[in-house]
Amino acid sequence: MSRFHSQFKQVVVRSLVKMSRRRELDWRALMPEVRTHSWKREIERLSLGAGDAVVATSPQTAHLAANLVHKTSARGFYFLQHVEDWDVELEFLHSTYRLPLELVAVAPWIRDYCASVSGRECHVVLNAVDAQKYAPGPPLSDRVCVGTLLTPSNARKRAGLAIAVLNDLSGMGIPCQSFGTCDRPRDLSPSVAHLSNPTHPELLHFYRTTRVFFCTSSTEGFGLAPAEAALCGCAVVSTRNGGVEAYGDDFVTFCGDTQEDIRNAVLEVYSRCESAQTQVERGIEQLAGYSPDDAAGAFADIVAPDLQP
Repeated sequence: MSRFHSQFKQVVVRSLVKMSRRRELDWRALMPEVRTHSWKREIERLSLGAGDAVVATSPQTAHLAANLVHKTSARGFYFLQHVEDWDVELEFLHSTYRLPLELVAVAPWIRDYCASVSGRECHVVLNAVDAQKYAPGPPLSDRVCVGTLLTPSNARKRAGLAIAVLNDLSGMGIPCQSFGTCDRPRDLSPSVAHLSNPTHPELLHFYRTTRVFFCTSSTEGFGLAPAEAALCGCAVVSTRNGGVEAYGDDFVTFCGDTQEDIRNAVLEVYSRCESAQTQVERGIEQLAGYSPDDAAGAFADIVAPDLQP
């Protein structure tokens, strides 16, 4: 990673830590040069100036960022990773899009939503997956499983629909598997293997033994799991949910959002290994060509264009 991007990432992560205590994260994993602050009073003592950037990453931190920008000469940004309407009222969420912060979204559909609400410009910096951590496995013809991610705690992931598709396919004799942070769902067929809280090696094995990975989400901020699966050599079937469309038009098979639509699309791709393999190789090439460092650089060009190596 270039020194330029390393410096910029320190600035951004520091902003993230300053503004939020919502999640219990292991901040010890940060570079030693990064200083962390959790309290508003500490943040206000930092004497931010024209050379600083304040980055909000959620509706809950956006007003704090705007207040800091108002009191200082720092530049303010609002990094949008989804339309986060699950923790706040819609009116409050929309009000954050109108704050005096430059908007940056991880997918075009989020940009379009913000523009429709606020009438303001919104930059797009696509998310990225590290291809070195998700290397391809064997060809589709050497794989037999259908797999997906189950997230019952998030209604937008539509875990019930995904389970119904898995149960259908398993009932047809197709080996199926799922993974997630959840325990094994009670209504998942006993013939479907489920992996709870997989380690990275376990997740790689899951992806590399999956012929078709499918996504049932109604909306995805970006859709990291399908991207990881694609890099590992899975054929991907997905509903049109915004996030996966941001990167998958050239290699993902998109389908309708009913149980029948998804099941039939999976069966169709599952049965045509040779042509699906061409899609897979196209996806690997595309996703591997855009790294997290590329994404960080694009973000830096917007947030800290004057930062020097």
